[in-house]
Amino acid sequence: MKITIDKKNKAPIYVQIKGEIKRMIYSRELEPFELLPSERKLAEELGVNRSTVLNAYRELKAEGLIDSHIGQGTQVMPVLNDVGKDEVQQSFPISWQHMLSQEALRSQDTSIIDMMKGNSKDKLISFAAGIAAPELYPIESFEAIASIFHEHTYEPFLHTPVEGLYSFREAICKLMERKRINKVPEEVMVLSGSQQGLDLLARNYLDVGDTVIVEEPTYLGAIQIFKAVGAKVIGVPVHNEGIRMDILETLIIKHKPKFIYSMPTFQNPSGRVMDLAHRLKLLELSYAYQVPIIEDDAYSELRYEGDEIPSLKTLDKKGNVLYLNTFSKCLFPGLRIGWLCAPITVIKQLSMKKQLMDLHANSLGQRLILDYLNMSKLEHHLSNVIKVYRNRRDIMISMLNKYAPEGVRWTVPEGGFYIWCEIPETINTRSLWMRAIDAGVTYVPGEAFFTSKQGQNFIRLNFSFPSIDEIKRGVQILMKVVEESLEVTNRLSSDNKVEVNPMF
Repeated sequence: MKITIDKKNKAPIYVQIKGEIKRMIYSRELEPFELLPSERKLAEELGVNRSTVLNAYRELKAEGLIDSHIGQGTQVMPVLNDVGKDEVQQSFPISWQHMLSQEALRSQDTSIIDMMKGNSKDKLISFAAGIAAPELYPIESFEAIASIFHEHTYEPFLHTPVEGLYSFREAICKLMERKRINKVPEEVMVLSGSQQGLDLLARNYLDVGDTVIVEEPTYLGAIQIFKAVGAKVIGVPVHNEGIRMDILETLIIKHKPKFIYSMPTFQNPSGRVMDLAHRLKLLELSYAYQVPIIEDDAYSELRYEGDEIPSLKTLDKKGNVLYLNTFSKCLFPGLRIGWLCAPITVIKQLSMKKQLMDLHANSLGQRLILDYLNMSKLEHHLSNVIKVYRNRRDIMISMLNKYAPEGVRWTVPEGGFYIWCEIPETINTRSLWMRAIDAGVTYVPGEAFFTSKQGQNFIRLNFSFPSIDEIKRGVQILMKVVEESLEVTNRLSSDNKVEVNPMF
């Protein structure tokens, strides 16, 4: 029996001996029931200690490849060729699913992935993803900005500080002054999209079992992030004036949450606006129970009617509000640039985590938006965008008025991207979703925006991304699918009715 030992190999010698014998068994160089040398004899042949061979034999025996009997020596056991043949040369695919961490197992919701896939299908009219209209992107202005490649040479491609380019953070502070939020650059962190801010806050401040209170319904990405880190996410119903304060205070007392997450202006998905009284009460509860508020203010620039209400961050006098905003909803979503405004101690803490994630937000994206802001064209761009989106909202509302069957209701948002529709409870909107896709239209089923099994009779419709023609055709198609579904459920309900006669 020829066994080669490689002394340069870092593997222990007994492992090498075991491997060689195992290879010979599966390759049939050693036949079933063939006797192996005794431990002493093989040790002498190989020039190793007897205990080394003994360890190799023990492991082979544990795998059922050899067996020993007093007076009979050590012999090779039969193996099934289909199972074990060439096992040493072959390896099975790694079971990656079984290797997943607990955090990964908590992150199995594909709602956002499905939205982005559906949005990319050419023939599908998408009312799903919350994306700005591509034809409104200020391409011409950014073409003029291309001069930065010549003026700055290589600088746009260099690293920036983890917190973001300082001059860009100064520009963001000036931008926030329009909302009467007066902060310094050290209190601002540039993010790879505002959603990264939620992720950073969750990873730094939430432990498994901690509680986060959210509005219900609320942004599905926030629910996913909080649940991914093992937090308990509790929803509080939202009505026309804002979050239900009576329920909120009871839950704060009972669960002692780490955060309250709120979108007070043009809430996603409902489009509702929290009134001033509710904002002040929310801050009052935050101060009384020492619970920080994460304010997501992604849509406040897109107001089509009504009076502006100060943001929670504007009203905050004690630094309890962590303020998130983004350029994705008014400029280019693909640049993935947002920001967080928070106390300096929070910014420093998040920087330590961010440096491990992506080091810093896209350098070129920061410089492009900075130069655009310095051109003072944002106000004009927003004015044009608001006119277009207001018109698209109105057209979608008029089409719903025209084609929606009885029992379908919807909001008329004063701003933002979405119309929140309520469908008769006899229809499950996820099942309806599949039929709508087959007909050529997609949307987001309402249950994605709830923390528990609710919202099955709601859908979110986006009006910013589709063209006017797509809005007209898409709403007509979708409402026809709704009407057909209602006819089917009504027919089934009628068929299932059983007449019961009294028995006398």
